Amino acid sequence: MKATTLFATLRLVNLYLAVFAAAGLPLNGGQYLKLGFGGGLSSSSHAVSFVNLEGADSPFSLPFTTGSGLGFNGFHRLSYKLVDPLWAGLQIDISHTTLRFRADELLESDDGTVQAAEHHLDAALTRIGIEPFANFSLGSELDVSLGLQFGFAIDSDHEELRIGSDSVDGMEQIRREVLSKGPLPNLRQGAPALRIALGYSRTLASNLAVQARLFARRRFDAPVNGLDWTVTDFGIDLALLFSQEETERILFRDTLHQRDTIVRLQGGLEAERHYRLRSDTIINRRSLPEGVGLISTIHEEYVRVIPEERPLLDGNLEVRFLDENGEEYSEINVSVIERSRRTFYSILPYVFFEADAAELPQRYRRLQPQATPSYVLHRRSKPTALGIYYDLLNIIGRRMRDHPAATLQLTGCNGGSEGERGGRALSRSRAEAVQRYLMRVWDIDDGRLQLHARDLPAFPSLTNDERGLPENRRVELESDTPAILAPLEILDTIRIASPPAVRFYPLALSEAGLADWRLDVNSGRGLVKSFSGEGRPDRSIDWYMSDDLGFVALENNQLDCVLHLRDIEEQSFQTSTATIRFHLDTLNANSLRQEATIERFSMIFFAYDDAAMAGQYQYLLDEIEPRLASAQRISIVGTTDVIGDENYNRRLSLSRAQTIASLLHIQNAAIRGDGEDARSFPNALPEGRFYSRRVDIYLER
Repeated sequence: MKATTLFATLRLVNLYLAVFAAAGLPLNGGQYLKLGFGGGLSSSSHAVSFVNLEGADSPFSLPFTTGSGLGFNGFHRLSYKLVDPLWAGLQIDISHTTLRFRADELLESDDGTVQAAEHHLDAALTRIGIEPFANFSLGSELDVSLGLQFGFAIDSDHEELRIGSDSVDGMEQIRREVLSKGPLPNLRQGAPALRIALGYSRTLASNLAVQARLFARRRFDAPVNGLDWTVTDFGIDLALLFSQEETERILFRDTLHQRDTIVRLQGGLEAERHYRLRSDTIINRRSLPEGVGLISTIHEEYVRVIPEERPLLDGNLEVRFLDENGEEYSEINVSVIERSRRTFYSILPYVFFEADAAELPQRYRRLQPQATPSYVLHRRSKPTALGIYYDLLNIIGRRMRDHPAATLQLTGCNGGSEGERGGRALSRSRAEAVQRYLMRVWDIDDGRLQLHARDLPAFPSLTNDERGLPENRRVELESDTPAILAPLEILDTIRIASPPAVRFYPLALSEAGLADWRLDVNSGRGLVKSFSGEGRPDRSIDWYMSDDLGFVALENNQLDCVLHLRDIEEQSFQTSTATIRFHLDTLNANSLRQEATIERFSMIFFAYDDAAMAGQYQYLLDEIEPRLASAQRISIVGTTDVIGDENYNRRLSLSRAQTIASLLHIQNAAIRGDGEDARSFPNALPEGRFYSRRVDIYLER
């Protein structure tokens, strides 16, 4: 390539960048500007109809009709994002193409004979192309572009030949005759061509990518004036694309001047001191005090950068407190008192099964026979009613061993003719599954285990409700010895908060829309309680602290509450910490060994939608009644499951509490109905719904 070609290319590149800079486009605009360098290969197809180039003397009369060519190019590309996903840009390239045309013709020689001759035209063309283009992104990797290229020839060469054969001394020899040679005449400058390209990009680093493109190009005008000549190119190119990491978008440029003034104290001081005054300090040279000399004034130029706006995501968490009467307070002294508690967990004497199945579900705890000698009724540090219930078969097995004269009746049931296939055969198989476990693991003699089978239980749950049917798929356990199914007694330590409940008011503001939220309550040792959900949180969330404070380490006498928000654009926000401060009154070791100050009887007395106590639980009331005389305070609380109307369930829960108070002949008890209890037990499970249909009795001394 000639030196003039390289010089012209560099000049065009410099002019290209200068135009963008003069237009004020943000060259440091992150992914709003991409700079690329690369090269490619192309193959061209030529449709022509000319005999020879202008000024060439040719013996041929038949025109060239087709031709072909190969080329390579190097380019510089700059693109700017207008609106997502549309980009605009400019490409400057320099290309070199070789062309070849051929036509065969019969020519008459000087001696009158006719001979075959080949007409060849070989050419080379070097051009600079300037191509404005539009680019449309099809995702993170694919794009399609459409450009209009204007070509300017900077160098060319050609050679036109006649190739034939002559017979000399009986031997045929190839004869080459040059018809014309030199630069291509009458080259057209600025000829337009339309290019369409499909690109694939692959990211190499945060600000570097490689792109491969397939393109097709059609030139509208002949490279040489006056000739019938059209060109179609197909090719591939490869480019490296550079961009800065997308951190913030420059919305406008604003040049300001900031002045800092440095002064020096002079005049008999041991050492000179220099001070930088604030930029808004006004210095009057004439009013400088003696001994103060002005050193310099510094001017700094900077570009103000405004971050690109994101959808609003903000929030707040307010904490209030509820006393026993439901009164709300914004500020109150919270006290947490440790008390010893004896809890009586009633045993739900049912084992539930999956539909059309007779295998024991996995949620029931099972032991190996060799583990039964060391089994204790309950050793967990944080016992729960459901945790005890899932140990039901082992509790029964241990008690049957401890009472060798006791018998156990196992009655298998099913969901009824419309709710389950298998009938009484399935019911018996379920009873046999319980029998097998007690015999194989706990070595209970089969003569002590009486099997019965029926369809629906004697007191069935709803048979026309999808939540009632699983409650009827069960094995019922009854014993002639009350100790077998007696409540499990556990002595532990609890913490009672006063006031008993915290009411959170979570506020969330999201322009894009809230995806999910989480409210965490933390002590110095870790998470105490967490609430979460999708979309927007409820207006208020109540937390009864005593339920969760009993088994956590409390430090610094405070709990930290934080609301976490996330919107649909994956933005996250965390509110400032709301603090619950309290005074902790601990229980010493001597107090722990004394008689429990609180007794709780958690009793499952009721069938679905019923406020009358089932007769088989009378022995439990007989055990509670002698303890009433020493109680200073008695509370009776009724609850229901979540099936049915909420207001109706609240009235039903109160009726259940009143039923127990009447049966115990209690006149001075605090009686209340809490309605639906989805907080303590998972109502999606049949056992969770049964444990929700209960009455809790609290005795305080």
